[in-house]
Amino acid sequence: AYSEFHPDAEKLNNMAYFRIKKKRGARLKQLAKELKISKEKLKYQDISKGFDQYYNKNWNSAFLTSYASFYEKIIRRKVLSPSSTKLLMGLLATLRTGQKRTIHGLSKDIVFAHKTGTQHRQACDMGVASKKSKESKKAVMILVCTKKWKQLAKAEALMARVGQIVTKAKLL
Repeated sequence: AYSEFHPDAEKLNNMAYFRIKKKRGARLKQLAKELKISKEKLKYQDISKGFDQYYNKNWNSAFLTSYASFYEKIIRRKVLSPSSTKLLMGLLATLRTGQKRTIHGLSKDIVFAHKTGTQHRQACDMGVASKKSKESKKAVMILVCTKKWKQLAKAEALMARVGQIVTKAKLL
């Protein structure tokens, strides 16, 4: 996405991107610093304009139905071996990211093996919810994405509401 602002952004390492992301309101200033250029040399001076250009290319996107199909293949062990599937789902169930998202609305007896993603004014939370008890074999796939939000907290509250709906509907 940052290559929309300057082509040399593709040459930055992962740690540079983490430093840029941490700067929230000053990401373009940090991007220029990482590139060792003046901020004025960036193609866009407004972060939303540059990200909108990036989003319009659909490079880092997929339909939710595609993600759902992928998760279903994982759960049905059509992608990985049973032991690798168990390992993956166990790792996804222990993620600390997104604690204010879908998982926040789910009841405490539900485990949510999920992956979050956050970019500029876009956030997602996708995974599989199931009861912690071994007796239940039911699972619910939850895929939530929000776009064009101005405050991440409001987007996360919407995702938490989806968790509340799943709990209230007693789908598990």
